[in-house]
Formats: sequence, structure tokens, C-alpha cells
Amino acid sequence: MELHSLHRTFHHSHLGEEKHQMLNLNRRLETYLSRVKLLEEENALLAKELHGLRRSNQGASIRRKGLEEELRKARLEVDVAWRDRVHAELEVGRLTEEVQALDLQRQREARDQEHLEGLEADKEELGQQTDCLPLENQLLLQLKMSQGLEVATHSQNTSIDPLPFPIFSSQTNPVSLGS
Repeated sequence: MELHSLHRTFHHSHLGEEKHQMLNLNRRLETYLSRVKLLEEENALLAKELHGLRRSNQGASIRRKGLEEELRKARLEVDVAWRDRVHAELEVGRLTEEVQALDLQRQREARDQEHLEGLEADKEELGQQTDCLPLENQLLLQLKMSQGLEVATHSQNTSIDPLPFPIFSSQTNPVSLGS
């Protein structure tokens, strides 16, 4: 019983820790996704602005180079955010599989515990039945002896010399009464 409560406590605390980790990973993923969205929007705005400057021919080459550099940096940040997202998704998948494996293990242990309890009950019942066997064997021996005496008495009373069937002694070997 103590082992079961320790297992349950460990299991619940372990699942609570994993749940906390999963929530933390989900928050990180949400942060990365919003960052990616913001960077994509910024990228789109910069691309529109760049396109407008190119079309109107009013943009100076210095401004153009500055915007292209900002665009390049934004694209690098988007790439980093996507890589982080992929890693976070892989980690979430790994943790999900681990939680499922732990749940299966917990179910197996519960089944094993139930089976063990059933075996212990069967063992106790068998022990009780085994305790009754010597008494039943002694009673059977007494009945056989009583039957043998009754048959012998009957054969003496009816003057039948040898018995046509054997009588069993306490060693359960046939004994002939007429010899």
C-alpha cells in the first residue's frame, strides 16, 4: 500500500513537471510565432516601401542600401525564428510520446498490481484448503476402516467364507479377510 502511494505521488509529481514543461514550451512557441508574424509584417512593409521608392525614383542609393540591409536582417531573424519553431515542435512531439509511454507503463503496473493481489488471494485460499486436507484424509481412513469392519461382521454373520472383493487397510493396499 505504501509503495502504491509512493508510486502515485511520484507519478503525479512527474506528470505535473511534464505538464509545466509542456506549458513552457507552448508559451515559447507562441512567442516565436508572434515574433515571426511581426517580422513578416515588417518585412512586407519594408518591401512595399522599397518597391515604392524604386518606382518613384526618389529613393537615394544610400537609403536603398539601408533598407536592403534591414530586409536582409529581418529575413535572417525570420529564419532563426522558424528554426526555433521547428525545434520547439520536435520537443513537444518528443515530450508527448514520453508522456504516452509513461501512461502505458502506469497502466501496465496497475494491471500487474491487480494480478498480484489476485494471486495473493488465491494463495491464501489454497493455504486454507491445504490446512483441511489432513483432517479429510483421516476421516476417509476412518470410514474405510469402519466399512471394512462392517463387511467383516456381515460376512461372519452370513457365514460367507472369503470376501469376493478386497478391503483396504490404512495403507490403502487390498487386504483379504478370509485367509
